Amino acid sequence: MNQNAQGIITEYLNFFPQEKRRLTEIIERFPLGKSIVSRTDFIGHITVSAFVFSPDKKNVLLIYHKQLQKFLQPGGHIENSDVSLLDACRRELKEETGLQDPLLFNLTGHEIPIDIDIHLIPANKRKNEPEHLHYDFCFVFVAQSTEIEIQREEVTNYKWTTASKIKGNERLKNILQKVNFLLDQKKPMIFFRSIIGCSRQDVSFFVVTHILKDRPFFLEALSSLGNIEGIIPKSNSINKEVLKVISDRFPILPLTKASLYDVNTLSPYIEKSKNRIILLDIGGYFAPIINELKEQFPEKIIGVVEDTENGYQKYVALPSLNVPLFSVARSVLKENEDFLVGESVVFSTDAVLREYNMLFDYLQCGVIGYGKIGKSIAFNLQRRNIKPYVYDMRATREVEAVNNGCYVTSKKYLLEESGIIFCATGNESLSTNDFTSLKNGVFIISVTSSDDEMDLSSLEKIYAKQEITTHITKYYNENNYFYLVNKGNAVNFIHGAVVGSSIFLVQAEILLCVLELSQKKCHNGIQELQCEKRDDIAEKWLQVFNRTLEE
Repeated sequence: MNQNAQGIITEYLNFFPQEKRRLTEIIERFPLGKSIVSRTDFIGHITVSAFVFSPDKKNVLLIYHKQLQKFLQPGGHIENSDVSLLDACRRELKEETGLQDPLLFNLTGHEIPIDIDIHLIPANKRKNEPEHLHYDFCFVFVAQSTEIEIQREEVTNYKWTTASKIKGNERLKNILQKVNFLLDQKKPMIFFRSIIGCSRQDVSFFVVTHILKDRPFFLEALSSLGNIEGIIPKSNSINKEVLKVISDRFPILPLTKASLYDVNTLSPYIEKSKNRIILLDIGGYFAPIINELKEQFPEKIIGVVEDTENGYQKYVALPSLNVPLFSVARSVLKENEDFLVGESVVFSTDAVLREYNMLFDYLQCGVIGYGKIGKSIAFNLQRRNIKPYVYDMRATREVEAVNNGCYVTSKKYLLEESGIIFCATGNESLSTNDFTSLKNGVFIISVTSSDDEMDLSSLEKIYAKQEITTHITKYYNENNYFYLVNKGNAVNFIHGAVVGSSIFLVQAEILLCVLELSQKKCHNGIQELQCEKRDDIAEKWLQVFNRTLEE
């Protein structure tokens, strides 16, 4: 049993590594060789307990412990007949409550406790037991019934109590927080499964993607629909830890946006595939070669799913589009994500400038592009009592900016007078000539990759540059100077580009678009998912992400 306990602690610390120091007292006893599960060890010994949810997971079972004179979770000591700590916990739970076949609430994919606690047990003269420690391993269960038959020898009462009413007990409060934390980790896959079900197809995917913390969930869900035969990372948004996780599961292709202008860089991978192919795009990477790919592999290439407005525009600009393409760029489900992107851009800009001892509250702020992200940036600036200057090529958007309380100005004025400029078009906000018109000392902020948002190709031919901070580069010559933040890449990627669970709305829509392409005969050209399916995604998102155990 010592070995079982030691293995459990090792696995437990993979999920809760911050607790290693607290559990040192138990860990250091294992090498000594003496069993620490025997209740006759009065230095301290292992016990088990059960945190039991009602069938609807709205209530928690507590029993009134006769000796300790308080309501606690069921539990007890290990017996010789127990084959494991989990087995001991099931036995104690049944003995004390009469619950039949409770289900282990497996939040980690491993049969480990939700909590390991060290607490002092007072001396019991009746049992001739001195004061000692309990190393309590608490497992989580879901009861199949609320009918209880208590063991009168040690238990005098019981109650099913709402989660909100256990907060006076610090340990139970901590357990509930852990349950909610682990549920949050599982929620994306629960949500995706509710959307796509079990719909695996004989298809393969080549995926352009950011390598950010939310992506492993999406890629796992996508892989349940078919084979991911290649991932093409967007080079300016790679989290190295996430890349390691993803590369252990899926092949990473040595391709870039520039290399994909040549159809022969991708076609060998497609030729090797035995399945039909769907391309998942972010930013129009496949746009230059899509028609050639379809011509080379007319039976293999099913279609494309494109995520962004920038990519949407690149496909629209093609003289013809000889494959079906689903776009989520203008989906109502993307609006919340776009708003939160704008919010994160303003947050990251503020953080980077503060590192340089600057506050943009005192700078004239310009926004180029009043699409969904540009609009969010302007709104979040206004929340800080900054009235931004806006330029957009489309007069209708400029009218909207005026109605929303912004100044509207010419691009020339914005470049020459702004102290900070947010580039939010996704389609080359700034050309080389624009940089020469900038006001001295202006900070340039991008909301997407530098190769999409600005022309940096010839910049170093006319400017010298100097790294000012980790995230700020100064470009200068005899005529003017300016500061480029994050090398012209999306500023919010500095802080992980976090938009919370809203990102899963759009990813779920992408997954349904994949199913549409793989299961139906879709017409060539750009199309969108039906409104009813978006409504279904939204409803299921609310069910998963907008509910807590306390409700």
